[in-house]
Amino acid sequence: MVVLKAGADLEQTFRILSGFGKNPNVASVLLVALGCEAISCEKLADEISKSGKPVET
Repeated sequence: MVVLKAGADLEQTFRILSGFGKNPNVASVLLVALGCEAISCEKLADEISKSGKPVET
């Protein structure tokens, strides 16, 4: 079953995922994309890297 998120749900999911990556207990982040996600891996990496953490995609 495929669930596509849009609008507010998509933005909330983005904030949650970036918040996980920005958590002070996380030392670095590795993002893996399959290519079918609604959230851009590069956009998420850019947001997390603002916290100063190393991010790889």
